[in-house]
Amino acid sequence: MNTVIYDSIYNRAVLSDFVSFKCNYCVKSVIESQSHQ
Repeated sequence: MNTVIYDSIYNRAVLSDFVSFKCNYCVKSVIESQSHQ
């Protein structure tokens, strides 16, 4: 497998994992702030 292609796939996977983690964190904090009101 080409190293450059593998690197881009790996970076994209890490990036999407990071984005989904941040989204989950944002959604969780929004839900918690709404439930406290």
